[in-house]
Amino acid sequence: MAVLIVTLAYNEEKSIGLLLEKIEETLGSTEYQYRVIVINDGSKDRTPEIVKGMGSQMPVELVSHETNLGVGEAFKTGLRHAASIAQDRDTIITMEADNTNDATMIPKMVEEIAKGFDVVCASRYLKGGKYVGFPPYRLALSFFANLFMKVFFQIKGIRDYTIFYRAYRASLIKRALQIYGDSFINVKGFAANAQILVRLSRLGIKASEVPLVYRYDLKKSRSTVRVIFQIFEYLRLLVDRFSRKEETREHP
Repeated sequence: MAVLIVTLAYNEEKSIGLLLEKIEETLGSTEYQYRVIVINDGSKDRTPEIVKGMGSQMPVELVSHETNLGVGEAFKTGLRHAASIAQDRDTIITMEADNTNDATMIPKMVEEIAKGFDVVCASRYLKGGKYVGFPPYRLALSFFANLFMKVFFQIKGIRDYTIFYRAYRASLIKRALQIYGDSFINVKGFAANAQILVRLSRLGIKASEVPLVYRYDLKKSRSTVRVIFQIFEYLRLLVDRFSRKEETREHP
């Protein structure tokens, strides 16, 4: 079984090398074959050069957007690429490139997939998980986004709906891409991450979580969150939820 790690990067020259080194330290001595796929979403700094330079030390691949297309398109590119080279029994990991996600958790998440779960979320809301150094306004946005998801899109086994750090059974991602096509992700911003869970839940999934200490204090890049835009995109999920058009897409 292989582990394909998709990480989204936008101007992460200060962090991406550290993350890749940590992944290599974590997985290099395990039985898992792995490959890191860095989605460079139009970075204007040295992110691409650093990733290419790491290619002599570990299995890493750079996939670039010429301009910044945003989280939704970066996820779409990364998951499509990972699914195209994965075997059904492989595990696909998604994570941020800014060192807020603890790479040493990857083996534990892969083990959960091996136990029979289809989706495993790293959770800040599970016992043992927490936020460290998270700005108050971001904490409030995360709290209300997760509350919104629990009210309108509750998925058994999930408490943290907005975290990027997840493990997926590769066969599930392949099936979702076949069923949904381009509509698998059709919202922008961070809501795209929540939409992935919603789409997969329509297919029937067994989900679990592992606790995550989210180290925002280790983040070196500048945050680019636009609060009003993010709220609007979450509301788009709600419109889709109650539209017949959405139901037709999900049950072709």
